Amino acid sequence: MTLGEFWTGWPTRLALSILPSVFILTTLRAITIPCKSLVSIPERHPPCDPEDLYNINLPMKKTKAGRRAAATAAAAPAPPGGTDKGPGLIDIEKAVNVAIFEEKEAAVLALSRADAQAALDYVWMLMGFPATPGVPAQFQTHDARNSLRRLSLKLAVQHDMFPAATIIKGVIRTEEESRGFGGFAEVFIGTVNYMHVALKRLRSYVLMSDEQKLKTRQSFYRETMLWKHLNHPHVLAFLGVSAETFKNTICMVLPWMPNGSLRSYIPELKKQGKLVGQDFIDAIDRWLHQMALGLAYLHQEGIVHGDLHAGNILVDGEGNALLTDFGMALIAEATASQYGSAHGGGATRYLSPELIDPEEFDLEVARPTKKSDVYSYACTAIELYTSQVPFPDILQERIVMRRVVKGQRPPRPRFDDGGTMSDALWSLIQRCWAQQASDRPEADEVASTIGAILAPATVSESFAAQSQLIPYRVESHIPPDAEFDEFMNQTPTTPEEREAFLPKAVAEGGRQLKSDPPNYMKAARAFHRALAFYSSPQELMMIYEKSLPPNVFSIIKDLNQG
Repeated sequence: MTLGEFWTGWPTRLALSILPSVFILTTLRAITIPCKSLVSIPERHPPCDPEDLYNINLPMKKTKAGRRAAATAAAAPAPPGGTDKGPGLIDIEKAVNVAIFEEKEAAVLALSRADAQAALDYVWMLMGFPATPGVPAQFQTHDARNSLRRLSLKLAVQHDMFPAATIIKGVIRTEEESRGFGGFAEVFIGTVNYMHVALKRLRSYVLMSDEQKLKTRQSFYRETMLWKHLNHPHVLAFLGVSAETFKNTICMVLPWMPNGSLRSYIPELKKQGKLVGQDFIDAIDRWLHQMALGLAYLHQEGIVHGDLHAGNILVDGEGNALLTDFGMALIAEATASQYGSAHGGGATRYLSPELIDPEEFDLEVARPTKKSDVYSYACTAIELYTSQVPFPDILQERIVMRRVVKGQRPPRPRFDDGGTMSDALWSLIQRCWAQQASDRPEADEVASTIGAILAPATVSESFAAQSQLIPYRVESHIPPDAEFDEFMNQTPTTPEEREAFLPKAVAEGGRQLKSDPPNYMKAARAFHRALAFYSSPQELMMIYEKSLPPNVFSIIKDLNQG
């Protein structure tokens, strides 16, 4: 897909998916799910011509919108380092290709602000694979995606901008008081199209100096760029950013997790008497497995989390663990001087020895790595088993740090009834926090090892199976829902029944989204059920992608693949 096809073809593809299915979107509109994309396209790009609805697969110059873009490119003055054709769409596309595959970024970074926005949006589109159709194969590799991430971050920081596709409209803050804070941000509750969301706002932004504002925005850009295109059942979805919700500042928009983090969720369940004996061990081991799966995915994508602990593991409505808070994350292959870097921060008691004292390990800088993530994972496992941070009896952080560098580690967890962490898991934990980083296993090995330790029914990656292990809310189990069960048991057979089934699925999905709290899993299952009886499942998936909350669409995709 070319840049010209991206700009002119995006509304075309959406229009083509909508036209034969107006009744679907009419019903979606009735249940307040957005029927149009939440993104805003820069005004400098002309709207798609109706003639182009039937020419979306043609080269950009073969469509009216493409000819207008090419004409604009030809008439525009050349930027510094540009070509005599000017900074048009074709030249931007070429400059991006050169930056990614020849590692020559000068032409892209020399673009004017307006053309840098077009380049950033094009790079962002390329990073959308596999959700974005038509992305060339050469951009689908992990190395190419990491290069795209780095380039998008440089463009965003240099020009103080976000990709247009990350901007969400209609975000409303529903509470004045924040629900928590840390680092450079604080979190509020809000809504967007009746979906509860968390709003992560830049903290005390108005009172900062210009230099502090720049550094804070750069941190904000880093987290946004690294997080947005991550898509895994055990990594919290990133919905986008809003520039209108708070005065004089911007905020991230994330799914709201009513159960909070594992750090608070586990003690609450234990207080209610729901995690005792073997049930406690099974639940903790299951969360550890899910954490390892999420971490292995991040590492596969070339992302180092950098701040792993129980406070950064959220629990969704179905009781599943999701990695979150990528404020300390970085691109694994970036050097310390690149935009993808972060300082060697993170919670002190979860830091690996080489991050505490890099000179002791012949390192020049304290830079988080995949192996330091694995060390933090081991410390987090201890916290989950004991409900205490590592070395809870030592109050001074510097003493903890000194002991870790000398090779000391927390003791093996023991329970009140005399039981302990299993031999197999304890052996794995000891490997994960080995003194030398090279002796620690990779995250995918950690995940597979824990998977082998657990019972098959427990490690099932089926959302349906997982949802039965932990209560939906800490207060009570999932209440019975006869209406949902009746809908799921329907099997239309005649053409008339099939035609009437889709509106029923949309209505049931909307009912689940509007419940308090929203039941994203049941909503996804209702929407997914319709795929089996719709004439064109691929077309319906395209409509879902543009119309449903991203976290719901992500679950539908997982159900579809399963």
